Amino acid sequence: MLRLLQRVEAPAGDAGRRRPLAKPLRVIFEDESLAVVFKPAGIAVQGGISSQPSLRELLVGSVAPSRNSTAEPLWRPQHVHRLDAPTSGLLVVAKTGQALRALSASFADRTVRKRYRAVVAMPTRAAATAGDGDVQEIILPLSGQQARTLWRTIRRHASSRYGEIALVDLWPHTGRTHQLRRHMAALGQPIIGDSKYWPAELPEAGGGLLLSAVELELPHPCTGDELRVEISQPSEFDSFLDSHR
Repeated sequence: MLRLLQRVEAPAGDAGRRRPLAKPLRVIFEDESLAVVFKPAGIAVQGGISSQPSLRELLVGSVAPSRNSTAEPLWRPQHVHRLDAPTSGLLVVAKTGQALRALSASFADRTVRKRYRAVVAMPTRAAATAGDGDVQEIILPLSGQQARTLWRTIRRHASSRYGEIALVDLWPHTGRTHQLRRHMAALGQPIIGDSKYWPAELPEAGGGLLLSAVELELPHPCTGDELRVEISQPSEFDSFLDSHR
């Protein structure tokens, strides 16, 4: 006779072969089908550094298993999309097989709306063409594929180091590699801390990439109702804006 044993709560961080987790991920929303967690900057969604806990380990230590036995509960929660390692923000995690399939289809069909917040440098030539408060569009192919981003300047001010710096919202309508970083660099408004696409003529900005996924809207995988999750921008954004005038 076979008995099905179902794990109903996440084990302690030091149980079995699981390494202790100094700081589990912050869970923004959770139900029996999915969770939305905050991924800090520096954590790779795929792979990572062996000296620190992987995203998979962090998810197991942060998200409770589903108790919905009819929805194919997953042994390990599974992320449904990706964020670049230096990008922080909201990450959707499936807790059941049914949710994983439905959420994956939603991302593939582009029915998930994502909003990012970033701090960008605006040299004089870029600042002159930036419309404050107006949603603007950039359509620029990346690696031979169509790529479209909407963006809006929230506020900006003069900076002795960069000419001007600005707080912007970004809405990617396609999901190309490094799309937001490459599009903003192409506009002449590179994202602060972007070592890969930072123009050589500007002073370098250390301290990490100031780009974060702050809002998600998606159909719930079970009910189909719209689920909207929103967080405030990271505190480092305000600190940088205040210290570079």
